[in-house]
Amino acid sequence: MSPEDGMREHDDVEAVLAAALRPGTVDDTATRAAVAAFRAARDTGLHGPRRTRRRDDWRHPLDARSGASDAS
Repeated sequence: MSPEDGMREHDDVEAVLAAALRPGTVDDTATRAAVAAFRAARDTGLHGPRRTRRRDDWRHPLDARSGASDAS
């Protein structure tokens, strides 16, 4: 591989990164459809909070039994 090839690869990567960082247009219809799909999935209740496995619960045993959280 010649030094020119390495620079060409660098330029290609730089162009891709620059394109990704450039602000583009947002498709409002697609955004609305995505939000509607998210809300429909959320409202089905299938993705609700899951119970924590006992071994994943690092709270003090008395706090864990009472349902208290550390958030104040």
